[in-house]
Amino acid sequence: MTAMNPCVVATGAVPIPPASVSTCPARPLHRLGEVRHQERIASRRVAQLLGVSIQEVERQENPSADLRLSDLYRWEKALGVPAAELLRDPDNDLSPPVRLRAQLLRVMKTVRSVQEETRQPCIRRLAQMLAEQLVEIMPELKETAAWPAIGHQRKRRDLGQAFYRRLSAAFLDDWNDGEP
Repeated sequence: MTAMNPCVVATGAVPIPPASVSTCPARPLHRLGEVRHQERIASRRVAQLLGVSIQEVERQENPSADLRLSDLYRWEKALGVPAAELLRDPDNDLSPPVRLRAQLLRVMKTVRSVQEETRQPCIRRLAQMLAEQLVEIMPELKETAAWPAIGHQRKRRDLGQAFYRRLSAAFLDDWNDGEP
């Protein structure tokens, strides 16, 4: 008698010979069933296109079913959807390295903003150390600028520049019409 695979017990999937099973997948491997439902294709039609039984389609649609690459390509053709879409995690549009880079970039922008805005020496030193550590992790962050200062109050020296801006005659006419 062969040992029962814990993945089979947990998911109710069809038993797979022990030689082809390594461990339980930590997360779903694919989204065949989800995509089939989105495309509004009946499982019977997919079974016909794949040349398998409906039970086999249901087995393969199990997100933790470990499929051969050739099976995945057959599903790609049957559903008319790129194989990458069948494997992509719907909750995470970005791959883990790209998501990590975006997160580090946001942190570095915040650090640069703190460096620009603070006057306290201890906070400036802390921000500088953090910036150096981020650059060690990802060197391309070295030239990262602070967050844009949109929405900040203007300083007194900035208000004087308004005097030098020209106003259009149409603006002045509209402004005069609005006054009593």
